[in-house]
Amino acid sequence: MTAGILGLGLLAGAWAGWSWLSPPDPVDPTEGVVVASTATPSGLRPTSAASHPPEPTPSVAPGTSSSVPEAAARVTPTPNPQQGTRVLRFELPSAGYASDVGTMEVADKGAISPPDFRRTWWIRDRGVLPSAAATDTTYLACHTDAKKAVTAVPCNKVNLGNVPVGADVRVTTDTEQLTYRITDALKIPRDDFASDAAVWGVNPGRLVWVSCYLSEGRRSDFNIVVIAELVRS
Repeated sequence: MTAGILGLGLLAGAWAGWSWLSPPDPVDPTEGVVVASTATPSGLRPTSAASHPPEPTPSVAPGTSSSVPEAAARVTPTPNPQQGTRVLRFELPSAGYASDVGTMEVADKGAISPPDFRRTWWIRDRGVLPSAAATDTTYLACHTDAKKAVTAVPCNKVNLGNVPVGADVRVTTDTEQLTYRITDALKIPRDDFASDAAVWGVNPGRLVWVSCYLSEGRRSDFNIVVIAELVRS
């Protein structure tokens, strides 16, 4: 995503989606990520990720918000030692993409922006931790930047041509290694993303990975969305 503005929009009455935005030129992502926000409704669907214990806040680039919205209040119980608490690794082998995974929460007013451009980020307070017993969708996201090489922004290498239906997605947590199978790869207009029925809802064992779509190496007004389902043994 060019100089990455990456926002997360919430629809009234339910957790509904992210709105991923591109900034006006020129903005350098090394100067910090500007976060675009929308109002957070009072009817926000409680997250199933409420059971996940907190972990240390990751380092953020100057100017990057790492705040958590008051609307996403939750209780953090003592974790079960047999239950996973975080995602360690995300892989899209068909795209030649593999990344360590950071952990984020929704920022002020329902907006998020991954703290760096090198990793995929698990959205801890939306959906659930990926697991063989997952009862909801897992959401992950990463930045793209049309002005940077894939060595600096690895998510740039993912495109609709290299995430075909039927390809595997691999996820490693601190307790499990999981395989998902891609069922759809979409290019969604950013203005329609928050209301797209293909993305949102309570879907046990589903994984959604989202980034900004690069059109011929340039920023666009679209998101790329990879949807995958857990391969159950």
